[in-house]
Amino acid sequence: SDLPIIPEKPFFIIMKLKDNENLLKLSHQSYNSFGVKFDFDTIDNEGSDEQLFQFVNESDFILIKSVYNTNLCFSISNSTKSYPPEGTPVCLSKTDGKSNQQFTYINGRIFSTQTGLCVAYDPNKDYPFVMMKPKDNNENQLFTIRYLD
Repeated sequence: SDLPIIPEKPFFIIMKLKDNENLLKLSHQSYNSFGVKFDFDTIDNEGSDEQLFQFVNESDFILIKSVYNTNLCFSISNSTKSYPPEGTPVCLSKTDGKSNQQFTYINGRIFSTQTGLCVAYDPNKDYPFVMMKPKDNNENQLFTIRYLD
């Protein structure tokens, strides 16, 4: 495979919006029967397992698992479609390794290997983490990975 091997150790996912750094975290709120929502936490609250994620390298893709609940990983919520459209929510759901859970992390973006779309934050939606086409200079699509020391 051409994918780089990414260290499998816990990390924070940080998004900078309007000069404020925010941590992605598991929210404990159900998205639907499929999974659990993401939420933001402020950078000064850093430190809980709900805020930590871990890459799991597979042969052709990467799973992004929750450290708080290792049975959950990033998922495109519309798993019944072979190509979920732009705007489809992203959540944490039970790990099965299907195509809707296969991602890569390249140049600050979290891409679906299934669709080529990337995870984006849209504050105008009821469910604000969705799959979108990558756009240059869009801070709502850029995530920084910071490993735990």
